[in-house]
Amino acid sequence: MKNQDEYHNMATAETLDKFLYVLRNVFDGDADAMLSDIERRSVEAEDYETAAQMRDIKKKLCQYN
Repeated sequence: MKNQDEYHNMATAETLDKFLYVLRNVFDGDADAMLSDIERRSVEAEDYETAAQMRDIKKKLCQYN
């Protein structure tokens, strides 16, 4: 494995850890609430691409629930 791949894997794991921490501790495991909050904040920041991605993820989660 190249150093760049190893760095990417470590960064991805760290990001996932942070995501799970916020999901568990801030949103009490409510993924829909977390995604809705990210979507709302993205719209406020005029980051419509991120807002659309959050909306799409929420739709996919609804399909599995």
